[in-house]
Amino acid sequence: MPGGVLPPHDGSGPRHIGFAIQTTEVGQWEMHLAKHGVAIESRVHWGKNDESLYFRDPDGHALS
Repeated sequence: MPGGVLPPHDGSGPRHIGFAIQTTEVGQWEMHLAKHGVAIESRVHWGKNDESLYFRDPDGHALS
């Protein structure tokens, strides 16, 4: 393409995408997701201070 090369991005079935956030911002993100009608599907604690929130995008892909 004239504007650059697109990396491969095809696939089928459910996918998982993760975003890094500060642990201190988890509560803010929970409120933001709830405000937009996004349900938290799971919460995982990784050690003393690390935490992941899992939710779905409109196509059913798992996001954390």
